[in-house]
Amino acid sequence: MRRALIVLTAVAAVVLVPSLQPTTASAVPVAPLCTPDANRGGVPPGFLLDACADATSMTVRNDLDVPVLVRRSGDVGVPARVHERGSAEATVLGLLSDTDELLMPGDVVRWPLGAAAGTLTVVDLDPAVGGIVHALRDDLPPLGGEDSDPETFAAVAAVVQETAAAVADRQACAADKNFLQLAACDVLTASTVSRGVIGQLPRDRAAELLPTVLDPANWADWVAPRPTDMSAIGIARRTLTQAAVPSPVPPPEPDPAAVAPTPVSAAIPEPAVPVPAVPAPVAAAAPVPQPAAVPAARPAIPDWLAEILARLAAEKNGNGQRNGDGADNGDGDGNGNGRGNGRGHD
Repeated sequence: MRRALIVLTAVAAVVLVPSLQPTTASAVPVAPLCTPDANRGGVPPGFLLDACADATSMTVRNDLDVPVLVRRSGDVGVPARVHERGSAEATVLGLLSDTDELLMPGDVVRWPLGAAAGTLTVVDLDPAVGGIVHALRDDLPPLGGEDSDPETFAAVAAVVQETAAAVADRQACAADKNFLQLAACDVLTASTVSRGVIGQLPRDRAAELLPTVLDPANWADWVAPRPTDMSAIGIARRTLTQAAVPSPVPPPEPDPAAVAPTPVSAAIPEPAVPVPAVPAPVAAAAPVPQPAAVPAARPAIPDWLAEILARLAAEKNGNGQRNGDGADNGDGDGNGNGRGNGRGHD
């Protein structure tokens, strides 16, 4: 009964508030995203999303019918959300988007550009994650409700992540299996999913989600290829790149012939420096005569030496005198036996 009331409430919301439903950008007229400037590359033809690029930013609108992720690289700053339709589904998907930016259908986001090159790449959600959240959208707490606290959305996001992993394991388990083996894979998947739901959510919230996440038909649908799967779209249609800011071109050098000659001012003569008068050479003075050499005085002879010298001189004189006498009174030659004269006398 409670599930029927929730379905009726959802139908009433669709009828009474149609503007809350996600719409594509092509369904209604939209304002221009920016004033295009192609100096850094612009938006390539055939880009997957509605986009606009100028000198300082890239702006993207998700005009598809499914949520997408946009991954930034290079000199691209933190995005600013220009327009979005908040919903419980978007809140859960945003918690599972890691560092990529989630764009629900109709969302507009702008990324600032630095001076270097920057790139935006459109990537798909994990097919199972997107399928599970979409299937649970009617069972999620509405935004602004009494139980729409961050802890509840974080618990639902954990359930979605664990269920997606279990469904992926089930797909690998069921490959090339017979009927009995496939049934065993289903039992293992159901057990894993049930433990995750009951362990993360309150009992009443878990009871609302279990019928959806335990349906084998849903498992097959969540892993089936989708027409809008990004992997089927070429990378060229999913990439928006802006080049680096070009370096300024220096102004051309002026033509030398066109440059007027610069007038040369007359040189100012330097003041004459007076040359100092050179005095007449002074006659050299006459050489001063050297004083006559004074004979050196004989050194005084000590008395004792003078006495000795006098004696020696006297003895010398005496010897000379005796030698003279000998010559006059000497003996004659011979042996003395002759009859000659003996000693002569004067």
